[in-house]
Amino acid sequence: MAGTVKSFQVNTFAGGSLTADVIKTVKVKQGDLGADVTSQTGEIATVYAYADITGNITSATFIKTVASKMGGLYGDVTSQTGEIGSLSVYGNINGNIESATFIKKIASKAGGIGADAKITALHGDLLAVSTYDTLAGKLVADNLIKKIAVKAGDITGNVRAATIGSVSAINLDGAILSAAEIGKVTLKGNILDSYILGGYDIGMDGTFGGADDLLQGGNIKSVSAAKGQFARSFISAGYLPESPDTIGLPDAGQAADFGSISKVVFASKDPNPTFDYGIFAVTEIKPFKIGKEPAQTDGFFKVEIVGG
Repeated sequence: MAGTVKSFQVNTFAGGSLTADVIKTVKVKQGDLGADVTSQTGEIATVYAYADITGNITSATFIKTVASKMGGLYGDVTSQTGEIGSLSVYGNINGNIESATFIKKIASKAGGIGADAKITALHGDLLAVSTYDTLAGKLVADNLIKKIAVKAGDITGNVRAATIGSVSAINLDGAILSAAEIGKVTLKGNILDSYILGGYDIGMDGTFGGADDLLQGGNIKSVSAAKGQFARSFISAGYLPESPDTIGLPDAGQAADFGSISKVVFASKDPNPTFDYGIFAVTEIKPFKIGKEPAQTDGFFKVEIVGG
């Protein structure tokens, strides 16, 4: 359809497609949005569905708002040359979300982000991500990820940015946080089988081993699991520790020119470790305690300044 669709409102839109040069408003008042919605030359301003969004939403420029009152996102959302403003759903986010520039807000009121979902800001910031349940997918931004808040679940997926501002969840469990600068990481529970890497860049693919992986200097301001256990995990600045997941990577065991960790808090460490793990930095690790005892290298658990 040539031209502009100013307002398209239906009770249900389970299949098919809606295509136009510019789309201002799509509203599905009672059911699912299963149809694909595509703008060919301009923006998509608002897409609303009462229930699930299972179709793909693709804008030639920017997308202002995507929302579901009682459902989740299962289709992909893509802005080809512009930003994504707000994407807010009630349930789970299981589709891919990609902006050519930045993303202002991603929110799930009662769900989480599925393991197969990837949210990408290709050339800009991802300002805010909030979920109720577990974040299992990938969050990737070219520049800043300002805030990640998981209210009642864990982070089990991977996060990559140039700078990560703040992260909060119950546990980190099998997660990777990767940025040159990592601000405040706060867990109500444990840090298990995870990596907090200030300075090692896992790249825009959001995982270890890609062609764009890069070791550089980095800083970590604060990591706190004040009531939790630290087990089989790595907090590292300017250094890629050797581990079961990094063995074979070119930079494993290598250090950059600088890397500092300003604050670490956790209540206990792994009582039965089977490989080296711990806290590593090139320049400085501020003294910290495990419970009431000063932290120091103890068997498999390491607190080490590594050579640059």
